[in-house]
Amino acid sequence: MKYTTHRYIHKLLAGTLLEEERLELINWFDNLSAEESQAFFEELGQYMDRLDDEQVARLEDVLQHLREQSISTVAASKSRSLSFWKVAAIITLLLVGSVVLLNYLNKREALSSESAKTLVWKTITNPARTRTKLRLPDSSWVWLNAGSKLVYPEQFDDSVRLVKLIGEAFFEIQEDNQRPFYVESSRLVTQVLGTAFNMKVFEHEPLVVTVQSGKVKVAGEKEERVLAPNQQVEYLEGMGLSAVKAVDASVSASWRNGVLNLNNKTLWQATREMERWYGVTIRIDKEKLKNCVIAGEHTNTGLYNVLNSLAFVLKLRYTTNGNEIVITDGKCP
Repeated sequence: MKYTTHRYIHKLLAGTLLEEERLELINWFDNLSAEESQAFFEELGQYMDRLDDEQVARLEDVLQHLREQSISTVAASKSRSLSFWKVAAIITLLLVGSVVLLNYLNKREALSSESAKTLVWKTITNPARTRTKLRLPDSSWVWLNAGSKLVYPEQFDDSVRLVKLIGEAFFEIQEDNQRPFYVESSRLVTQVLGTAFNMKVFEHEPLVVTVQSGKVKVAGEKEERVLAPNQQVEYLEGMGLSAVKAVDASVSASWRNGVLNLNNKTLWQATREMERWYGVTIRIDKEKLKNCVIAGEHTNTGLYNVLNSLAFVLKLRYTTNGNEIVITDGKCP
């Protein structure tokens, strides 16, 4: 079973499968040959056999809610010896277009039990210069950085804890072996049981996950990484997940203590951080300056102190007009 298919099935079980992903699975399945279909069902059966009784019961319950009960003949031909109801449930979910899928982020009705409940979702949005700390329904803690948004339910589902992050947050997750915790972004799904980690998911910037304690699994489109304490992984658009590297995890989360950390960042990355930190707009006129690598930590420091520090090192010239700053010239060291 190819990685993307395995991941989509895992997301389906977690209740996070998106509609476009379901359609992609249908299209993939329709193009299988008879031999490929047989191999798929044999492997799928082995995968489903690893589920616990609660997950199996959940799938069987979902099966009862389907408007159609038809299952393709190719599925039935091999499934009896591979726990028929498990295979039937997953295949029917994939192939029957009329089913209401488990889609937490779109606030769809949960089908995990006969007394399914509708989750009520809350959104916390931090503007620039604002950082907040909040407690989730399971008593986990989240620190949300400036320019970031977190979407979470007022009460978590009985089988999964799911939030969606845009921006940066530090999580301290309560351990719950019965309900895995997922952080979903536009490009990755991060799974934890009980841990502390920092996640940075800003548009047009590398996605970075850094673990302080516990273990985290980061799943991309084609691969996944498991991170231990003081390990970090990045996701770059078009390049996928990087290799796991050793870091000082406390540095990644130092923003919680008012530390603007610009070490080993390009000037362009630094200005993006500064925009969120100080609520300004910074433009770099000379393209060659954007890739200058800089260093420096600034604790509870004003905007112009940081700018003047950068200007000293990079010989920067800049102009200001209200909340807009334009870097007009400079030189990489």
